[in-house]
Amino acid sequence: GLIVGEVDWCEPDPDDELRPEHALLGSLLRRTIEKIGGGPGDPLSGAPPARFEDAAWVGWRLAELLPLDAKQRQSLLQEDDPHARLDRLLGW
Repeated sequence: GLIVGEVDWCEPDPDDELRPEHALLGSLLRRTIEKIGGGPGDPLSGAPPARFEDAAWVGWRLAELLPLDAKQRQSLLQEDDPHARLDRLLGW
């Protein structure tokens, strides 16, 4: 009954800034975090402003917070390119 798996680690995310066409998503994330709030020490509500300009961070957080179906969320989590992830979010 032992389940065994093999893990291949992904390369670290690039340190890319949001592109102009994705700026709306940074704003959406900021407003979403303000709406859901968080208690003291919450890593999202205490995120420094620079995080909202980080393409990879914005994409991961939106994949985490938006009400997506399982197939949509999985496709975002499998995407290695942060800009392609943000493009997919814009398309939805």
